[in-house]
Amino acid sequence: AGVTASVAVTAGGGAPLPDGVSIFECLVDEAAAALVPVSRHGITALLPPATPSATADPYAALAQPLSASAFGAAAFPPGLAPAGPTPASTARAHVLRLLVGEGCPVALVGPAGSGKSAALRGVVRDLQAEADGAMVSASIPCHAGTGAATVQAALEARLEKRAGKSWGPVSGARAALFLVDDANAPAPDKYGTQAGCELLRQALDAGGWYDTATRAGAAGAGAFKQVAGLRLAATLNPAAGTFHLPPRLGRHFTLLAVRVPGLR
Repeated sequence: AGVTASVAVTAGGGAPLPDGVSIFECLVDEAAAALVPVSRHGITALLPPATPSATADPYAALAQPLSASAFGAAAFPPGLAPAGPTPASTARAHVLRLLVGEGCPVALVGPAGSGKSAALRGVVRDLQAEADGAMVSASIPCHAGTGAATVQAALEARLEKRAGKSWGPVSGARAALFLVDDANAPAPDKYGTQAGCELLRQALDAGGWYDTATRAGAAGAGAFKQVAGLRLAATLNPAAGTFHLPPRLGRHFTLLAVRVPGLR
């Protein structure tokens, strides 16, 4: 096998291997036309020559994010390394695309760090690209203090009024997909009700919710807002929050379990 154009190791001769090392532990010394162990030159032999403008850290260039040319795709955001697909993630993405694409509510259940939100965002990004402006999306992060007013404001931020009492996605889109992170996190009130979750349940059961922002006594106050094109996807962390969704909300969702990525 040719090592370089000028130095080769073959059964019939060429540059001999140093004693006690394999071909994989050697570098090519072009000046001497010989193979030398890596240990003789040190790791700095693998790095490009330093320039006056280079930083003091010789490994700084190796810490830069991967570029688009390395994978033939869009450049990765700074600080994010690419995650290679696995059989499990590929199968999950396929199922998510089918469910989310048809408007079926879906929830990913798994511990923190298992990639639930990243998996959903990746599928939504692909669906939005295919829809070519016909789908808008937004995230609704939940915590213990998330109430109905917070959820309703987040939903209505991506909706616009249409004819009569009808509302729909902004910019004339056909669908508005909302990613509800940690949907089981809102704390129940003294009656055991998770108000934010109940608003989502009402949106799925009744196709909308009541106007609570208009001043009492004004025209339209308390009117029911009929919402078209609403889609929901959620993540659930079984080790946080109340550990479950309200049954009347949970019955709408297809639940998929997500494990923390491992070595296999």
